[in-house]
Amino acid sequence: MGLCSAGPLVAVAEPGSDLAGSVLYRDVKPDDVADILASVGAAPLQRLRCPTDQPFFARQQRIVLENSGVIDPESLREYIAADGYAALEDAIRAQHPYEMPAIHAIAIAMAYLPYAEWVEASTRPEPGAD
Repeated sequence: MGLCSAGPLVAVAEPGSDLAGSVLYRDVKPDDVADILASVGAAPLQRLRCPTDQPFFARQQRIVLENSGVIDPESLREYIAADGYAALEDAIRAQHPYEMPAIHAIAIAMAYLPYAEWVEASTRPEPGAD
């Protein structure tokens, strides 16, 4: 069945480190949580440990989910701190006619419809501009 059938999976990493060096546990149940927490900073809990030296893991490079489990998915501040908008910023700077474009990241909960339509129309690329 593959690794998906071994879930739920839990990765435990040192604060500030990425998941590449984490300990991965498989088939975790609520009763296992206390034992996993007790093993943090000590020897990993062998009965639940999932070996990560398998070809399945060796071929992986986390891109879309690279920050999954590392930052709070609902925190724009943490996403920005993890360079979440770096590629977008590079693209804007490369395409923008000004020497110093203003780049604002604003979470929009609600918008005045005519304004939202204007923003969409104003930021849509010109036909054939690739």
